Amino acid sequence: MVKIIRVTEPEKFNAAIEIANGQKDAVVFVYFFGTEEPSTGQSWSNPLIRSTINQHADSASLSGTEVVLIEAPVGSKSEWRRSPNHVYKKDPRINVSRIPTLVKWTLDAETDTRLVEDECASEDNLKRFVQGKL
Repeated sequence: MVKIIRVTEPEKFNAAIEIANGQKDAVVFVYFFGTEEPSTGQSWSNPLIRSTINQHADSASLSGTEVVLIEAPVGSKSEWRRSPNHVYKKDPRINVSRIPTLVKWTLDAETDTRLVEDECASEDNLKRFVQGKL
């Protein structure tokens, strides 16, 4: 089962991380993506990430472990591109430059384990990432 925490305002990101890290033995993923279009309900970036994490959270490698997905929308494509000082771009722990970005987060801070843009387009690639095999 995946617990989803949605960060609607970047200023609340640290609070979401604290909540996620408070889950005993949790595996925490952070998904930075483009805000969903109201007409389609889909992000301008890859929506495959959310569904893959949900599908594979109960895999053998994650069995018995709480999986937390922090969803951090960055705005529309034009908003993201026009915002060189966006907190997700400037915060050295986060350092997101391209969307979508999927990060495996640790208690100490974000790890180097991340998928970016086209790396997120393959369900097999995402599955290996979620299961810690990438």
